Amino acid sequence: MKRQLEENRQRVEETHSSLTDKLETIEHDVREMIQGANQAMSDTVTSVTEAVGSTAKTAQETVHETVESVQHALDLPRQVKRHPWAMLVGAVVAGYVLGRLIRGPHA
Repeated sequence: MKRQLEENRQRVEETHSSLTDKLETIEHDVREMIQGANQAMSDTVTSVTEAVGSTAKTAQETVHETVESVQHALDLPRQVKRHPWAMLVGAVVAGYVLGRLIRGPHA
């Protein structure tokens, strides 16, 4: 009877030891998985932040270039210097159209 009790006690200890080892292995695996997920999330946040910053910078540059382009297009003295004949013809046509509008179609 003592022998059987001792064998049972030994089996219980072996089972306990085996379960402890398995739990430690599972705990280690879970910790590694959480660390990997945290790193992946951190990498994703960094990538998104960089992408948003790059997109914002590109948009800002595009707006700046567009504003400069419109300013050049509406710079009357500059346009007269670059295209004097076209500006003269444009002024004559604009004067004619305005004159017709002011006098009316029967004049």
